[in-house]
Amino acid sequence: MPQAKDLPIVQRFKFPSSERSPSSLDTAPQETPTDPEFLGIVDLESRNMLVDPHVNRHKLVKATEKAIKQNQPDEKGILHPRYDEPCLEVRVSKTCMERALAFMNAVILCLEAEGFPVTVLRERHGTGA
Repeated sequence: MPQAKDLPIVQRFKFPSSERSPSSLDTAPQETPTDPEFLGIVDLESRNMLVDPHVNRHKLVKATEKAIKQNQPDEKGILHPRYDEPCLEVRVSKTCMERALAFMNAVILCLEAEGFPVTVLRERHGTGA
């Protein structure tokens, strides 16, 4: 094997503990949030959400499943409902459809358990909570 020539030299420096490293620069201490809405969001985000494919489905998920199954996949193999269908807006492959529906069902049930109603607006394109 030929000997390597003109290779770049990478030097690594370790900052002594008495000196400041760029990552240890002083920052202002973070105040503990007190906003009840923010604390509610943090609490909701910290919970585990169970995605159970065998639980009863929400009416919007049932309508979405029906609308998707009525259509043929597009040229890329993706199923989606027509734009005038009153259902959730989702695009999914046939092989992942059950998983996507179970996930959407879990999200909707979680939102509604927290008091956020989930609806589909007929005049507009999309879903709101």
